Amino acid sequence: MAGIEKRKERRIKISLPLKIIYQGKELSGFTGNISRLGAYAQMERDLPIGTDIDAVLEIPAYAKDPSLTGKISCKGNIFRANFIEEAKGKKNFGLGIFFTGFPEQKDKEKLSRYIDYLIAEEEEGIKKGVKLWRNKRKMKKVDTASVEGRHKDNDNSDIASLLRQILARLKEIRSLLKPAAENK
Repeated sequence: MAGIEKRKERRIKISLPLKIIYQGKELSGFTGNISRLGAYAQMERDLPIGTDIDAVLEIPAYAKDPSLTGKISCKGNIFRANFIEEAKGKKNFGLGIFFTGFPEQKDKEKLSRYIDYLIAEEEEGIKKGVKLWRNKRKMKKVDTASVEGRHKDNDNSDIASLLRQILARLKEIRSLLKPAAENK
């Protein structure tokens, strides 16, 4: 079935600076999304599928504890590579990177904690968005009911006014007919 998510880890859209070391050369790019198991990156160079790489990610300051931020090193394998676009004479490629290991456990933990933070932020944003949507919906219902109520009130007052005018006119007609009936 098309559209079913096959990933084991949730990917979070985030742009982080990324350096890939490939054949002794350092390539710079940034992530498009990331999870504990891998990342999707954009680079100015295409790398062959199956290539083993060393990567360095830059975790921004997001916590009071500075040990949770900064550079992390990991090893990875390119499992997908595709041309994205050419802009300003430079080609951009999308690379799917599977993290195969972390030379230091603290780097793996740092990434994991950052992912937890991003997930919590995303969920909080979703909750706020849903709450805002519900409040707007409630306000729209209140506004609609208020407008309908005003129309109903206006309709009722218009009808009452019309009935008063009809009654007044009937009284006029009655008074005009009364002398004629008395003369007979």
